[in-house]
Amino acid sequence: MPKNLIRAILFFAIILAAWYLHETKALQKIISTVENFGIWAPVVFFVVYVLTCIFFIPSFIFTFSGGVLFGFWKGFALSLAGAGFGSVAAFLIGRYFARDFVARRFAKNQTFSKLAAAAQKKGWKIVALARLSPVFPFLIGNYAFGTTSISARHYFGASLLGTVPSTALYTYL
Repeated sequence: MPKNLIRAILFFAIILAAWYLHETKALQKIISTVENFGIWAPVVFFVVYVLTCIFFIPSFIFTFSGGVLFGFWKGFALSLAGAGFGSVAAFLIGRYFARDFVARRFAKNQTFSKLAAAAQKKGWKIVALARLSPVFPFLIGNYAFGTTSISARHYFGASLLGTVPSTALYTYL
């Protein structure tokens, strides 16, 4: 896919996401709900973030919220931790509870087949690179990488490393 096309898609996806957040007031609703938990707000935020990764809810909304609620550094840390633990939770579900289902879903996907083969050879490096790529879907990847031979520990570390740039950006915004 040409770089300019990827940039255009990414640009329009950000515009669409901003419009969606504005029109549905989703960000305001999330912020006020989490704020109502007072001292427990960081814990609630973290748990909800983990659940977004498991249940295919776009987590970038929560990353934005983390920056608004807790400021950049605390919001960044909570969002990164939520993304990391949520990723490994979905990874483990894909590996131990839904392996056959996930494997069937991705059996004919050439892109994932190539990534899985590369993950066999390069392990965590491929996961980190996939996390950096806007082309490979974050939430689906959590389950799909569960069918590879990469260890959960390496997956967790690579997921954290690969999500640092986007988490920092969304938290800052």
